[in-house]
Amino acid sequence: MVEKENSNYCASCGSKLTESTNYCENCGEYISNTDSEPDSTFKHSLKNYIGKNDEFYFKKWNLNENGEPSKRVSTNWAGFFLTFMWAGYRKMYGTLFIMFGAFLVLDIIMLLIDTDSIQINNSIGIVISVMFLLNGNLLYYEKAKKQINKNKSLSPEEATAELKKNGGTSKLGVLFAIGMFILYLIVSVFIIEPVFGNTDIEFGKDSADNMIQEATEKFEPEEEIHFAYIFDEQEGGAYKIVVEDDDSTEVFDEWESEAPQDWPGAIEIMNAPSDEGAYRVKLVEEGDVTSEGTFTVVK
Repeated sequence: MVEKENSNYCASCGSKLTESTNYCENCGEYISNTDSEPDSTFKHSLKNYIGKNDEFYFKKWNLNENGEPSKRVSTNWAGFFLTFMWAGYRKMYGTLFIMFGAFLVLDIIMLLIDTDSIQINNSIGIVISVMFLLNGNLLYYEKAKKQINKNKSLSPEEATAELKKNGGTSKLGVLFAIGMFILYLIVSVFIIEPVFGNTDIEFGKDSADNMIQEATEKFEPEEEIHFAYIFDEQEGGAYKIVVEDDDSTEVFDEWESEAPQDWPGAIEIMNAPSDEGAYRVKLVEEGDVTSEGTFTVVK
């Protein structure tokens, strides 16, 4: 009778145990429970796959008798703070490809609809961190289970070798994740943005921090106009600005200038023409118009 009562308490710290649990919620001690113990072969395979810190994941999952996590949501602070680096450390390369691929697709969509993707990417980055915080352990379990099922046709020795090779931790995986992030930045800035980005000249009433403020295409006569443009291939050099009427029949003003090679674009200021009407501004590089935009002058 006493033995049965003691079985409901942790042998390590004496805390009362929750029914069907495999770990003490107070000290983390593993509790053997034959009624709810997952298949020993599957559990052993999980241990081989996880490698370092397997106790942490078993405690977070709290596997039921079917070997499934009884906790679908559990915290993983390493996933929250390190995000893609944690995924690389745990060899979750498929997750990395999906994540950075989604960012690239999002960048294209934001450029096509002419919306600033930086703020949206930052917001999504926070969402991903929270996802790894609350569901990172479950994602890792699903990856481990998939690998274990994949090796069922192998001999026990071969399966163990495959699990240890594809699982565990990897410092090279962290470097791989960082490399993927750098590659994402390169592709986004030097390929996607030039191809899908808006090359039109942007107008506004003011500018600050290399951005047009109070964007508009309507100005009063002689009003100050701030306009921004991107150089071809995002590299500076000699160029000419031409301001003409919208029919390109009469040049209102033009000037030549030169920008440092590392300038992707520039912002300039001019006064609106005194006559009402529609006007066109052209950026000319090496004799070719590489960007243009229109504005109107109304009283």
